[in-house]
This record gives sequence, structure tokens and C-alpha cells, in this order.
Amino acid sequence: MKESRYNYIVNNYRERIILYNSLNNTLFSTSIDEYNSLFKDLLENPNIRGVSYPSVIKRLHKLGFIVDDEFNELDYIKNKHKKTIFFNEEYHITINPTLKCNFNCWYCGVKEAGVTPEKRISYMQDDIIKRIVKHYTKIINDGKFKQIKIDWFGGEPLLHFNDVIRPISEAILSLLDSKEIGFSQFITTNGFLINDKMISSFNKYNINGFQITLDGNEKRHNSIRNANGIPSYKTITKNITNIINNCPNASVILRINYDKKTLLNLNEIIDDFKSLANNKRLLIDFQRVWQVKLENKENEMLKNKILEFQTYGFNIRTPKYRPQRFYSCYADKKHYAVLNFDGNLYKCSARDYSENMQIGKLLKSGEFRFNKLYSTYLEKSTFDYSACRNCKLLPLCFGPCTQKNHEYRTGKTKDFNKICLKSNTEINIRTFIIEQYKKQIK
Repeated sequence: MKESRYNYIVNNYRERIILYNSLNNTLFSTSIDEYNSLFKDLLENPNIRGVSYPSVIKRLHKLGFIVDDEFNELDYIKNKHKKTIFFNEEYHITINPTLKCNFNCWYCGVKEAGVTPEKRISYMQDDIIKRIVKHYTKIINDGKFKQIKIDWFGGEPLLHFNDVIRPISEAILSLLDSKEIGFSQFITTNGFLINDKMISSFNKYNINGFQITLDGNEKRHNSIRNANGIPSYKTITKNITNIINNCPNASVILRINYDKKTLLNLNEIIDDFKSLANNKRLLIDFQRVWQVKLENKENEMLKNKILEFQTYGFNIRTPKYRPQRFYSCYADKKHYAVLNFDGNLYKCSARDYSENMQIGKLLKSGEFRFNKLYSTYLEKSTFDYSACRNCKLLPLCFGPCTQKNHEYRTGKTKDFNKICLKSNTEINIRTFIIEQYKKQIK
């Protein structure tokens, strides 16, 4: 046997040692003395010391801290990644009904990406809706997939709930009638337009996932996210609570966009959602406004704020690290594309919708016709770099996403550190492991 290449040691956490394996997402803790007198040597020399401790070696092997000599962990990762990317049984499309929004946030990704003004006011027409229904008719009748997933994005997708989302949802549900294919829908929305009638429709149309954003406490949020000056904080927080209480199969990712000012007054958000503390269907996701660079003191403040939310019982999604997922981003998968309101196809929803980014088009027949650019996204794995293959973070990261890889390989991004997780996360691996340890204890 040999020691796993993906073992981490967290020294002296509350006078203990935490051992973590990033490939299997397993961990245990031991006293400092016991680690120095036993475990350190057991891991480094399992064939020699293991003779005296067979039950301990068996346990370490089961947890993945030691592996068989012939087991190549990197090859295992490559195979799992390939299967996830190319042989996934989920058909996943993001649809933009429009790129228009009822808010005007200063950091708007659509504007920042350089989307032209005319595209920012357009929306999906009936002809494209008919093509989409034809497309799903083919996909469902082929029977190759066990799960259909649609993400509604934009812009603000709920601006066109009745004339785009509703008819497409009804058509797909009708096509799936009596077929053993799962169907789920996810909406990324600012949450301002949600009402009771819409919530009832969410249940009907299998819309069971939401990402809704707050920009800090009420005062800070309303200064950034408002509908032509109309405050939105109270409406959005009420709508989040209503979804959790009235959609029994739905979960909400409450995304908190933060910068230096936002981090100062997050306790008020805790107060406004106390009734949902310990509710597993509400997940708090802290995301830095990407145009803003933070210093160490702000990163430390972020850690403290995360701890406060956890103390009250809220579930937190740790930024960046995704154990046992075996891919970097869902957009890496072969059977994933972004379908814009005009019928053009793209690989990433976080870039502009220009012609040079287009990977294909939705035809009148309902078929996707992909171009040469599409194949370049899938030519190599996202971790096809020596820096990635030799990194112990690989099982938690899987390298830069497909889009960032494309930009690096074509020379648009020249510095690899700008797309590497280690250089672009506010939460270091030690903090992540400690949080995993706390969850295990809890």
C-alpha cells in the first residue's frame, strides 16, 4: 500500500490534528501526540508499521488515506471526469427569455460582458418558443436521457413568465406524460416579481430551484437593487420565505453579493430569516462582487460572518470547493448549452452573446446545429495542465471551467494564476477542512 497523494494535514486545531482526504472527502482527527507517534508513520510507511496495526490500516484504506500500490488516483479522477462530462444522463439547457432586467445594478454582468443595448431590450418570440418545443419533442422521444433540466436565466426571466416560461413548461410536461423521465427547473431571479399566483405555478411546473440575491442589509441592498427607485428588499425577503413555506419540493439559494461595505451589516439578514434557520431547503451562498478586490482583513471578516450564520443554524455553501463532483462547472458537460432568446447557442452564460462566442443555433426543425467552436470547448479536460495534475486541490476543483480554459488556450487570458482556484478564493483549504470537520462533529 501507499499513502494517497490527496491527503491534507491541518495542524494544531484546538490542540488536535485533522487529516483530510480531498478525493474521498473523508476526515478524522487525532491528538497531536498520537499523530506524531502513530499516524504520521502509518501513512508514510503503511507496509512496515501496518503489520502492528491491521485494524487501523484497514480503516485508513477504507477512508482513502492509503491506497493499493497499483491504484492510480489520477487515472481514476480522469475516468470519473470523462464519464461525468460525456456520458451524463441529464439533459441540461439554460434558457434566456430576455437579457432585459427590471433592476439596474452597478455591477450588472450583462452590461459588463459588453452585450449590445439592442440585445438588452429584446425577448423571445413565438417562433423560437415553437422551435424549443420541437427540440424537446425530439430529445424526449429519443429516450437517451433520464433527466431533463432547464435553468431560466437572463436578464430577469420572470419578466416573461407567462409568455415564455409557462408555455414551454406546459409543453414539456405534456410530452413527459407517462414517460419515466425526471423534469426539474431552476430560476435565477432577483425575486421582485414573484407573487402568490406565480408560486402556485412553480409547484405545477416542477420549478423547484431558485437563486435569489441580496446585496447586504435593507439599506445597502435597496441602494443597489431597486426597480427605478422602488425599494425591493422587503418584497424579496418575503418572497423567499413564501417559496420555502408554500413550495414543499423547492429549495432556495440565497446568494449574498458582498464587497467591503456589504460585509459590515449582514446581521440584519440573519434577523430577517430567523424563521428559516435550520431549514435545509435554504442555502446561503456568499459571493464576492467580482469587480471588487478584497484585502486580508475583509477575507477575515467574511469568515466571521459565515461563522455567525452557521451559529444560527443556516446552511452555508463553501465557496469554490466542490468535493466528489468530478467536474469544474456544469457548463463543461457535453449535453449542456445556453439558449439565448434569439435562438443562438452559447457555452457560458457569464460572457457576452456576440457572434464570436456562438457555438451553434436552434434550427426551425428544432435541432441544435453546432459549429467548430463547440468542439474546441470539449477537446481537452479542464485540468489538462501539469499544475492541475500535480495539485492536491484537483478533486475539489477540477481546474478552470471550460470557458476560462478556452480563453486561456486562445490567448485571451495570458496569466494562468488568474484562472486558478488557489489564486481566486477567499476561503483557503485549511478553513474549508475545518468547516467540514465542524459539520462532522455536529
